[in-house]
Amino acid sequence: MGNTVEFGTVEFSVLGPVRVVSKGREIPVPGRKQRTMLAALLLAGGRPLSDDRLTAVMWGGRAPATVGAQLCTYASLAAHPARARRRTAQGG
Repeated sequence: MGNTVEFGTVEFSVLGPVRVVSKGREIPVPGRKQRTMLAALLLAGGRPLSDDRLTAVMWGGRAPATVGAQLCTYASLAAHPARARRRTAQGG
């Protein structure tokens, strides 16, 4: 697999900066954690990743006490970059 993965009309690039392109337009993925999770999920090639593996990828040995809730939040934002952009713009 190269550095680009396509799902229908959405293209993801994971080598270099993480990029999402839909219908020829780049969709920003704000936040380092969201980009890290998205890249990890894409590189898994459709295989599920355990919470333990995602935690190791995202925080190494320094996971926060609220790691379970944060994984759910980042998964939601990684799956919906437009929602992440709205949340960032609203300050939430």
